[in-house]
Amino acid sequence: MPIRIDPRPATALALSQASWDPKGGILSCTIEYPVVADQADKPAYPLRDFLDRQWPEPEPIWIVDAGPLTLDLDDRKRLVEVYLLASPATWTLQPIEPAQGDVAEPYLEAQFDEGGHAKCQPIQEEQYDPQQGIVCLSWGPADHWHIISPTLALGLASDGTLMKIQISEFRLPIPKPRPKSAWERLKHRLMQLKAGTCLQWKSGQMKMRYLSWICRAIWVCFLSWILFMWLCSPIVALHYSSQATESLVFYLYSDGTITKSELAPGKSDYTSTAMNPPSDMQVILSFPVLRREVLHVTEPFSRIDVYIGPGARIERTEIRHDFFARFTDPD
Repeated sequence: MPIRIDPRPATALALSQASWDPKGGILSCTIEYPVVADQADKPAYPLRDFLDRQWPEPEPIWIVDAGPLTLDLDDRKRLVEVYLLASPATWTLQPIEPAQGDVAEPYLEAQFDEGGHAKCQPIQEEQYDPQQGIVCLSWGPADHWHIISPTLALGLASDGTLMKIQISEFRLPIPKPRPKSAWERLKHRLMQLKAGTCLQWKSGQMKMRYLSWICRAIWVCFLSWILFMWLCSPIVALHYSSQATESLVFYLYSDGTITKSELAPGKSDYTSTAMNPPSDMQVILSFPVLRREVLHVTEPFSRIDVYIGPGARIERTEIRHDFFARFTDPD
């Protein structure tokens, strides 16, 4: 709902003070109105005034919520404070003409609920003139202006709808430059060296490139060695005859590790052993159905192929020591 202003003539300007909270990003402006003459000249009642000071009656609270903008009113519904949750980085920077108009006291008219709150559509644009120090909060074009204080003016439409709030003599403080950290100084120095064209830097740049290539080559060699150790270990291959009628369970012991597996007829199993076996190495193959060892190896090898026939009978065993033998089946 729009806010309507009833501008009543004033004999003197109010006082306003704008402030900026950089931590909370809040722009605030407080307004104090001069005391009316008939209120200043009213007769004094010491006892009543004393009781009023000790137990003041709670004043009604009137608040208008316009999104990031909040307007606080006094008990007479006059504007007394402006709060804006602001982000100066999003403000529109442009020249702003200072407002000119009649001096007035603004009385706001809005649809308040029982708690004294009213809602209004958010402001459409936030403008800032850094040269003159003027902030203008706008809902749209204004037909005429009313001056509330030397630094606060309200722009109204022809029907009295509030369209602009102009706060002058307000300048955002310039933040002090933050001292650069050691890392930033080092980075800046490296960027300067990189931008240089001297032969010494070119030579150093080539050295850095060579060093980068060497580091990459070392990493490739390291990863290749890991892959080699994983893929090129000695192998024990078991080949189970397709003429068998039952699956075969076997145990393979290699350097402290026992592997239990099962072979189906016509299938093969390949088990890797240690790449660099110790001097007291042992590779033992056994079948639970026979309850005895069928293969016991204590010397290094490249590949062992064990051919198993029906009834868990070892038909043939081939042990090869050539390095590349581990990649191929026997002839």
